[in-house]
Amino acid sequence: MHHYNGDDHAAMADNNTSCYIDRNIIGGTKKSLHAYGLAIDINPIENPFVTMDSDKGTATYDPQAGLAYANRLEKRLGKPKRSGMAEEVIGIFSANGFYWWGGYWDTPIDYQHFQLNGMLAELYLTMKPQAAKSLFKTVTQYFNKNKKPLEVELLEQLRKDGQEGSLLDYYTKDQKRFEKCLKELTVTKK
Repeated sequence: MHHYNGDDHAAMADNNTSCYIDRNIIGGTKKSLHAYGLAIDINPIENPFVTMDSDKGTATYDPQAGLAYANRLEKRLGKPKRSGMAEEVIGIFSANGFYWWGGYWDTPIDYQHFQLNGMLAELYLTMKPQAAKSLFKTVTQYFNKNKKPLEVELLEQLRKDGQEGSLLDYYTKDQKRFEKCLKELTVTKK
């Protein structure tokens, strides 16, 4: 990203795969997960960022060359197989904890984007490194075994007290309860 002076759009137009870039979420004031190395964008032309305008009934592709990949089929009748599409590597990223894929989103659709869960990232950043590493390992193993995000189930379990909050809120408020709920989910659902 240094080559592009941090310009995400220029990097995407050049089909540059990138991970770490110290920036805010586009259009916001909060740090992007890219700023922490907790998100990666791969092959942006083959995996464009697609925004929908429901009023006009149109879609915009960034980079524009990504329009050629609007049809997400890797194999198409009478055409050569296309490589570089994110669908090919979903399993690899999932196996390594990056199971939140932008291709699952409704709008915008960010085919190039793989990330950790934002609430988990917030929690990891406040935990002691060894504790964060252990939780990351637990969460990743759970997802790969159960094909469900542990953090979603954990948050549901924690919210049974009737109060709303993030994982970080629950962890800082009552670490013992947080760890008890985590253990109950991972022991019973291993």
